[in-house]
Amino acid sequence: MMLVHHNNTITGVLNTDLDQQTGLQAEVGLKHNFDDKAIVSVTPYWIWIDDEIYYNPTGGNFGWGANENYDKTRRIGVEIGAETDILKFVAIDFLDGLHYFANYTYQSPEFSEGTYDGNDVPLVPRHQASTGIRAGFLGHF
Repeated sequence: MMLVHHNNTITGVLNTDLDQQTGLQAEVGLKHNFDDKAIVSVTPYWIWIDDEIYYNPTGGNFGWGANENYDKTRRIGVEIGAETDILKFVAIDFLDGLHYFANYTYQSPEFSEGTYDGNDVPLVPRHQASTGIRAGFLGHF
């Protein structure tokens, strides 16, 4: 839905030409626990998407942008992750858990049909990484 300002009122405009996005995903993974001190995982995946919904900032009837559909797209990638409980190596009395985790994903996001067949899908990263710490304390937090 898009909001349109007209005669000092705001109304919604619904894109009735937008098709529902559908897809199929397959993945298989390996996970290994290293003596309850670290867990490492590797997960390759394949995703096929029909009518992927994206925001076109220059689309729509009023030039304010609109949601539209891409042709068929696919993503082939692999996610690598690791997690460890730091308290297995260092004692901190008031903490119940102190987990460090990190993930890295490589993917190839491409159009698989239509005008842009073989080109990258815009704004979808090839490389993505995240890291963080999860802490537990006082038995309930």
